[in-house]
Amino acid sequence: MDVAKRGARVVIASRNLEKSNKVKDEIIKESGNHEVRAMQVDLEDFDSVKKFAKQFEESEEHLDYLVNSAGMVLEGMTKYEINRILVVNYFSRFLLINLLLDKMKKQSAERPVRIIDLTSDLYKYVEVKESDLTKDPKGFVDPFLMFGKADLADIQFIHNLMHS
Repeated sequence: MDVAKRGARVVIASRNLEKSNKVKDEIIKESGNHEVRAMQVDLEDFDSVKKFAKQFEESEEHLDYLVNSAGMVLEGMTKYEINRILVVNYFSRFLLINLLLDKMKKQSAERPVRIIDLTSDLYKYVEVKESDLTKDPKGFVDPFLMFGKADLADIQFIHNLMHS
């Protein structure tokens, strides 16, 4: 809300466009800023992420802040045979950033660009193993541990990105 009140163009990206449009309308009403837009992206589907990135590239002149805040703890596997937690909380973030990276690099020569990645503290209690990709976490504890693994992978990626 604060960035909208400051006059920023805000793009809300989410799976549920109906809910996002309601949030968009609330932001416009409260901030008075009509430069708020909702776009659909399903982070469980890499094709949806690619489509979103392409539409964003074509429609948006700038990307000043990319805020990754999606966080889901879900059982089950995606159509890619990777567990849903890792796909939503890590792989789709990784893909989106990489698809928009050229835009951000070019823009950074003229104006600042920031990636803000929100994670939990669960990363402190886990380590990532290759076998995690195809593990479907069940019960109460395992999904949260997998969430922590996604956070750890995400933190390592952002760290490497900062130092590249």
